[in-house]
Amino acid sequence: KCEYAAELAAALSHLILVNGDRFGFVLYNDKIVNRRPPEMGNKQFEIFVDELSNPLIYEGISNLNNILEPLTNDLDKSTSMIFIISDFIKLDESYQKNLEILASLFEVVAIIVRDPLDSHLPKINNEIVIENPETNEKLLINPEVAARIYEENALKQLNSVKKIFQDNNIDFLELS
Repeated sequence: KCEYAAELAAALSHLILVNGDRFGFVLYNDKIVNRRPPEMGNKQFEIFVDELSNPLIYEGISNLNNILEPLTNDLDKSTSMIFIISDFIKLDESYQKNLEILASLFEVVAIIVRDPLDSHLPKINNEIVIENPETNEKLLINPEVAARIYEENALKQLNSVKKIFQDNNIDFLELS
């Protein structure tokens, strides 16, 4: 998922730069990991791709809410569009206020990148261990037994994310 999102971000940034527009970026987990103001040219693209290739930026627990408020207050008002690329798995109503403020100041496009396993468990009748990456808590499940509830909860969460975006006039695209 991270590799797919990184390739998408690189392609999008290249398209922006080729069209003669400036491009800046913010990479985050629970805090801002790297930030570059908008610039034009190949050097900006090379810096971005180099950062996306750095495995250390993918460490930590992602929390978009921690950066939305400071970022919104700090962005250049001449910014015309913001793309947010994430799986948005943790996005809930607690993000509403910060997204509303961001969307009132800028045109925002959210790109939801999901893995098929985010929606459906594998079709196997054996027990597997799943692990929570935040708490390292492990759970032994049989995917065939848990599939229906897992899929219902995944769909409910995705629909909640889409509603939050719609309520805030944030355009979104879902990629799997």
